Amino acid sequence: MRTYKSIGDLYYKIEKYDEVVQSYLKALQIEEIASKKQDQELAEMFYELSYLYEMLQDYAKALKYVRKQALPICLSFVMVLCMIGTMMIWFTSSKV
Repeated sequence: MRTYKSIGDLYYKIEKYDEVVQSYLKALQIEEIASKKQDQELAEMFYELSYLYEMLQDYAKALKYVRKQALPICLSFVMVLCMIGTMMIWFTSSKV
């Protein structure tokens, strides 16, 4: 999993966000298979995917991953709610 995550990090540095998402999704698939519970590393991956989808203006997918990472302890409850609220505002305003 770490290899795909590292590859994604390199793509991020050169602003190839679609490739970042693909690398992170591969890492996520491996992690979800290997681990039946959501640990901090998995929560961080959900956070990073939600952030990337937000940057790509795919707010529905961003919200999906924000919701997945809301359960683990790695992020505070308030931060998660703020991100969901912000994305809901963007998502709603983008439909106008």
